Amino acid sequence: MTSTHYSSHSPISVISLMDTAEQVFDQAKYELSIQYYTQAIAQINALANLAYALYMRGCAYKEIGNKDKARQDWESAQKLGFQHPWGINLIAQALND
Repeated sequence: MTSTHYSSHSPISVISLMDTAEQVFDQAKYELSIQYYTQAIAQINALANLAYALYMRGCAYKEIGNKDKARQDWESAQKLGFQHPWGINLIAQALND
């Protein structure tokens, strides 16, 4: 019998995790998006992708009122050199809020 559910032995791809995290974030399901970003962060190898995932997870933490965890993620993303494609320093803005 095969299962359609993912187990700890069949990891979901990082791309799928990130896509799902963004979808649920856009639906204001912030706690669920944190779970998906956390799973993705554990598997990401590229620093740019890791910085983005940390930034977005920080945004989700902010939305649920956990500013300490948001700040931790934003500072971690900043240390990795996260940069918005348009040159906007979103992390500095977020940290100043």
